[in-house]
Amino acid sequence: MIDLYRLLGIKRGATKEDVRRAYRRKAKVSHPDSGGSVEAFSALATAHDVLSD
Repeated sequence: MIDLYRLLGIKRGATKEDVRRAYRRKAKVSHPDSGGSVEAFSALATAHDVLSD
């Protein structure tokens, strides 16, 4: 099982704003248009969706 907090580089108990900032920072690097992989970007998007609920 993937640790979603670790994937985004944040601590457990992070605020929604922390999740959003971490996602945006990592997404810029992992986005397929920036040379990242589709799988990595998809994992980040899933982590963002789950943790921001």
